Amino acid sequence: MDVQSLLRHLSEFESGIGELYGWFSQVFAADPEAEFLFYRLALEERGHVDLIEFQRRLVRKNPGSFGDVAVDFQEIVRLSERVRATRSEDPPPTLEQAVTVAFELEGSAAEYHRRTAMREANPDAARLLDSLGKADQFHLAGLREFAQRRGPPFPPA
Repeated sequence: MDVQSLLRHLSEFESGIGELYGWFSQVFAADPEAEFLFYRLALEERGHVDLIEFQRRLVRKNPGSFGDVAVDFQEIVRLSERVRATRSEDPPPTLEQAVTVAFELEGSAAEYHRRTAMREANPDAARLLDSLGKADQFHLAGLREFAQRRGPPFPPA
């Protein structure tokens, strides 16, 4: 797959995750800790989108410097559908279900693809992805801390 196309899809995917987290923040507004967790995650996903858009601009300016990438695009499609389905649930998911979805999304193969795609296309661009990889780990750590404070029935840490 060409890098520009992949980055466009990943930008849309990250935007969808951010919108989902923003919605979760509203759904759990009565729980200040949960509301803040999802609000923070939504803001950070917006930062991911901004970085991906920066990468897209780099690729557009230097198309000969970036090759194609080998990724499992179906995983991105599957997870995007998971985001859409969760967002359209009526009634909204419980807090346990929302945290479980967040764990799934943050630990997913799509996150790995996003972090590694540019490395495959251009090793010099790897530094741009390091901050995303660290942010993903930060998201998982925050979710784990939240789940541990709240205790079962949340996903194990």
